[in-house]
Amino acid sequence: MAIQFPRPDAGSVRPGFRREIWSQPDGHSTAELYDEMFRRRAQDYPEALTLDFWTNHPVTEAVRRRGVTGQRLLDCGCGTGEISIHLARAGAQVTAYDLSPVALAVARRHLAQEPASVRAALYFVEGREGPLPFESHSFDTILLSHVLEHVAHPGPLLKDLARLLCPGGSLLIFTPRERFYDDPTHVHHFTRDALAELLNNYFEHVTATGIDDDRQLFAVCSNSTARDYPRMICQMRIKNEERWLNDVLDQIALVADGVVILDDGSTDNTPALCAAHPAVIEYAYQAGASLDEARDKNLLLQMAMRHRPDWLLCMDGDELLEDGAAPRIYDAIRHCPAHVSTLDVQFLYMWDDLDHYRSDGIYGRIFHHRLFTLTAQAVERLAFKSSRHGGNLHCESVPANLFGESREIDIRIKHLGYMHRSDRLRKYEWYCQKDPAHAAQGYYEHLLDQPGMIIEKWRERPECRSLPGPQTTTTRRQIMAIWA
Repeated sequence: MAIQFPRPDAGSVRPGFRREIWSQPDGHSTAELYDEMFRRRAQDYPEALTLDFWTNHPVTEAVRRRGVTGQRLLDCGCGTGEISIHLARAGAQVTAYDLSPVALAVARRHLAQEPASVRAALYFVEGREGPLPFESHSFDTILLSHVLEHVAHPGPLLKDLARLLCPGGSLLIFTPRERFYDDPTHVHHFTRDALAELLNNYFEHVTATGIDDDRQLFAVCSNSTARDYPRMICQMRIKNEERWLNDVLDQIALVADGVVILDDGSTDNTPALCAAHPAVIEYAYQAGASLDEARDKNLLLQMAMRHRPDWLLCMDGDELLEDGAAPRIYDAIRHCPAHVSTLDVQFLYMWDDLDHYRSDGIYGRIFHHRLFTLTAQAVERLAFKSSRHGGNLHCESVPANLFGESREIDIRIKHLGYMHRSDRLRKYEWYCQKDPAHAAQGYYEHLLDQPGMIIEKWRERPECRSLPGPQTTTTRRQIMAIWA
């Protein structure tokens, strides 16, 4: 089951927008929202802002029982600092981080009342939205207490926390169980299984249990080796994809730090869905433009480059990553040799429903370029080139002048655009109109039902390799797909 992300009210849809990664969808900064949350908390629950309240609290006790003496500990989202102070009293070297100046002012007043030994063991850091400002692999333990439920797009935060952990270190997460706490600032309501499923995308070892009479979930996460996740941005060119766009974006959000979208004139609910989804960080809408796929992809590339990616993931609005793709993609990147710049994934074209795909003829084994690195590239010269088709249809999914070779990886994408017979017929007629020269050569006959078709059943894979064996590494020209 895919992770479901929240659907905030989109409000009025603008022709284009840019949204900072991790920021809230209503235009307020995260710090402003947390400031207001802490003001209300101080008014409604003043006892929760005292050190005594947290002395034997289930969260404090659960962390202390793991043994924190001498540990380099990050309290990420420390709030008013009561737990941070208790852990410093227990012998940890604590870095306490929060976005809210209001909360940190209270925390510093608490700390001023502590003995010198505790004050020396605790350091408060006022943060800003975006990546955490700490060196990689610099903490033995990280505490994330009642934070995750507030983060609309948690993938970038969890990847950053994995980066900060030293090998074998532990991330300790506490979050309310489903809807136990009625709090309008909570954008996620986790079950135990849903929490574990999310965390398994970024950590090798995950356990999730209930504490506090099962009112809270407690997850422990770790990696046996150091993790440095590259910053990945997804670029998408879409039009009228409302039927499956939410599912497509939810899966991409587990991999990418953000999604940039060029909408080629949607007339359905696609613009509102893009405005509402927290993973979409930039959106542009063009209406009435002539068909030119290469032009549009070059514009998308410019949009994506503004967000400083290490890797780019290139997707369409009808392409659904299989469950479990995120850890396999990042494992493939970690094992990617320096001479490989592009990773290719397998496409399965769903036929008549989501449980079946076509596998005969040209559908038998299809890999498309979908990921590429910007390392060692002449970034300012990257460009998508014209194709030989009308409207530059079927131009490559990655820039034509990338330096390096390509490698196939064991990740599958469900292509949904041909799933229904009516869509196949409509697409066939559209291609014949836009690309008549190739249509006359039978280039698009594969879109039609044909005698002897082989239809296979889709099966989820609990585990799969990141790099198939034998590994396939070729030059780009050897594996260019002849159709998209």
